[in-house]
Amino acid sequence: MLHASEKPCDDKPSAAERSYQPIFDYILYRQLALSDSYDMETLSCYAEISTALIIKMIENGADPVRALVSWSEEIEYSTQNVTYLLDRLSD
Repeated sequence: MLHASEKPCDDKPSAAERSYQPIFDYILYRQLALSDSYDMETLSCYAEISTALIIKMIENGADPVRALVSWSEEIEYSTQNVTYLLDRLSD
């Protein structure tokens, strides 16, 4: 569990995470419209955590396309989820 003083996105990306750079780039790009409300560090952290979730789903046996679709359906297309996560990351 993270403590208030810890930032969830301070670690350097693993080789697996770097291979998913296009997904990270897409997720970050989709949030750029929110840059008036959130700083780039928060938006980047959101994209990093989202990419890590997709990677973990694939590592646990999910089909890569299905993992992306699941993330998109459950997170990306729910404005409340995105705002909630960004608010928590910017605290």
